[in-house]
Amino acid sequence: MNKDPKATILEILRREGPVPVYMLAKALGLSYGAIQWYIFSLERGLVHGVKPDMTLREAIEVLEKKAPHIAELLRKLVEKT
Repeated sequence: MNKDPKATILEILRREGPVPVYMLAKALGLSYGAIQWYIFSLERGLVHGVKPDMTLREAIEVLEKKAPHIAELLRKLVEKT
């Protein structure tokens, strides 16, 4: 593996969207635990995900940047209620 694993993980996520950890491990030829560590380090700085204690508005703001299709679905669900 020539590239930084974090950069490769981000490339895969940008290209394919959310994927299971085991698929990242397989793609990079690393253990499940190693991939979890890289994901943890990304979450601490480069990737800001939706967290359980976020408000719906905060979650939608994060998703607008990372997964606009999901943000749109959430907006539609909120409008129906």
